[in-house]
Parts: sequence; structure tokens; C-alpha cells
Amino acid sequence: MGPISNPTEGAICACMYEDGQWYRAKLISVQSSGSWKVHFIDYGNYEVVETSSLRCLPAIHSLLGAQASKMMISDEYQPFCTAACWTLSHQRHILNNFQYIDVEMRVLSVLDDGVTKIECKDIVDSFIQNSLVRKSALEIHSKFKVGTEFEGYISYFTTEGVLYIQDANSY
Repeated sequence: MGPISNPTEGAICACMYEDGQWYRAKLISVQSSGSWKVHFIDYGNYEVVETSSLRCLPAIHSLLGAQASKMMISDEYQPFCTAACWTLSHQRHILNNFQYIDVEMRVLSVLDDGVTKIECKDIVDSFIQNSLVRKSALEIHSKFKVGTEFEGYISYFTTEGVLYIQDANSY
């Protein structure tokens, strides 16, 4: 994998992560320092990296769709905090307790804007037991049909309440 000579927003490339491994990433925006904000499309996290951490990705690897689906906590569930926002404590709880753990989900409905509501009992129970939410349902922007049941792995959770889930059967 050779260096990228002219990185452009939206391009899919290989990017070295802090663990020293290469992962697929989408170039989001160039920063004033010349570094790049990237989205690790198979895991969901965003990072700012130096251009030297970017490499050309063989075309065949660019064809595979993102392995993590973007999910959000439904309006039914609100975090217990004054600003009704997700905090670093919420993020740490989810990542410490559910990251890469196999959890079952059930698709409940698909909304007009493409958001798919799902139910995930393990996550909801943990949120409630740990006073992280008042009540819950999860929403996912995804390719899943209503009534679909599947197993997945939580690969990332943001303080905006966004979950990234990898379908366990897509490997």
C-alpha cells in the first residue's frame, strides 16, 4: 500500500490506527493543520490523523460496504443528565460492557427517513439498571427489514448516543 499523493474528501483508504494496524477509513475533512479527520467505516469511530498515516487501498477492498451500521438511541430513552445528553460516562459504560459482545437485536419498524427501530434487551436492561436512561428503544440507519432478528457486535458508541453495530453473520 503506497502513500496517498493527493487525498480527497470522501475517498476510502487504509489508515493506521493507534494500535499500529491498518483499517479502512473514509476521508471526512482536512484540518487546518493539514491532518485529516477520518471515519473508520468498519468500526464507526472518528479520529484525526496525519496524512502520513494514510495509504492507498486496493480497489477490491473499497468495494466492500461498511461493516458497522450506524445506530442511535431512540427518543423514548433519554440519558439521566441535566442536558439530556450522552456523557463520557455513558460512552465508557457501553464500550466497557458491550463492545464486541454478541447481543441479539430485533427490528421493530422502519421509519420514513430510513431509520429502523430495533429492540436490544441486553443493552436496554443495562441502561436501566445503571440509571443511564429512563426508558428505551434503539434506532438504526440500516439495511435490515422489519421483523429481522440478528446477532451483532457493538464496535463503537459515541457521546452523541450513536452506536455502531457489526452484523455477526456478515463475516
